[in-house]
Amino acid sequence: MRILLTCVLSGVLVFCSPLVSAEDLEQTADFSIPTDVETDLPIGPILVGSMGAVMAVVGAGFAWQADQENDDYDRMPTAALADDVEQHALVANVLMFSGGALILGGLAWWLFTGDDEEPPADDPVASARQPEWRPLLGPGQAGVVVTF
Repeated sequence: MRILLTCVLSGVLVFCSPLVSAEDLEQTADFSIPTDVETDLPIGPILVGSMGAVMAVVGAGFAWQADQENDDYDRMPTAALADDVEQHALVANVLMFSGGALILGGLAWWLFTGDDEEPPADDPVASARQPEWRPLLGPGQAGVVVTF
């Protein structure tokens, strides 16, 4: 039965696919990938936050599975089911908390990574807005002096 369905579906896909002429193929084959594209999006924080979101979603799936198994355990308690509930709940907690930490870390990375552009030298107002951080070390004291 599977072989018949596979043959029918593949035949349907072949016959239903759009027909492309040789000229269209030649025109679409002459494309180039631009390599000088610059973006303002911070790739690192986005990747870290996305990995955290995926981990949190997978953890929520494990939590849902642990909840379903807990309902089964309430109806008919067995030691094997109790072990499964405990294991899936532990995996869910680790994944959700790790995912949340990655999301917060990516967000913090994105927010606290400042613009590396220097203000123009001829603009005294823009350069005056930059805070200056200096360490303060002395006998019996240590600190940081911030001037605006």
